[in-house]
Amino acid sequence: MKIKTKNFWFTIIEILVAIFIFSLAMASIFMLINWTLNANNLSKNQVIASNLAREQIEIIRNLRDNNYANYRIYNYIPNPSNDF
Repeated sequence: MKIKTKNFWFTIIEILVAIFIFSLAMASIFMLINWTLNANNLSKNQVIASNLAREQIEIIRNLRDNNYANYRIYNYIPNPSNDF
């Protein structure tokens, strides 16, 4: 039985083209997964930074409010005739 060389090489070229297309598809899928994981990590870091900043702002507000409350008490001059 004689193998037709023209059809044989055409089949090999078809297989190589199919492998090339498949490898491009797989590479694009892996790049998409990598991009998604990086975006997820960036988003997580931004949420953490936002929450830390909000926490620090809340600490400063509490200090301000406590100092204001203590300032009013600190300036209170007791007057025995007005104390109830």
